[in-house]
Amino acid sequence: KSMDLINGEMIKSIDFYPGNFTPRYGRAIGGIIDLNTRSPRLDGFHGFTEVDLQDATAIIEVPITEDLTFALAGRRSYIDLVLNAVLPAFLPANAPSLTVLPFYYDYQAWLTYTGFKDHKLEAFAYGSSDQLAVLFGEALGNENVQITSVNQEIQFHRGQLRWEWTPPNLIE
Repeated sequence: KSMDLINGEMIKSIDFYPGNFTPRYGRAIGGIIDLNTRSPRLDGFHGFTEVDLQDATAIIEVPITEDLTFALAGRRSYIDLVLNAVLPAFLPANAPSLTVLPFYYDYQAWLTYTGFKDHKLEAFAYGSSDQLAVLFGEALGNENVQITSVNQEIQFHRGQLRWEWTPPNLIE
């Protein structure tokens, strides 16, 4: 299963440039992966859900008007729920009580307006969170140091505005 951030249904193209790419991509030395998303569809309501052993995914695409569309996609793991239900059965009776909470989620939202001739405006918001928390039932340590949990988290939330203009064909 890929651990991608952008829902695969919304990817228009992926290009890989191993080197010798144009200045458009800046002063990078290594390769470039250029991922282009597509706009939500205008031809009706679309969506799906997928549930597997580690996470659940959903996406919807909705035309609001003939010029305005919206899409929302998200994914959330439920490994934390499974581990907390199964792990106690495998621990020895005298093991300290603990709760393991590894989980992740990500989301993407698009709002696209195409009501101006030769122009497209798009707002795109996306984010992700990966967390691991281990909670101990009793504090571990001594009188100087008490450990009740171990936590790690990395997350980000971003937004982009895009304006595309296709100039009219001046040569006929």
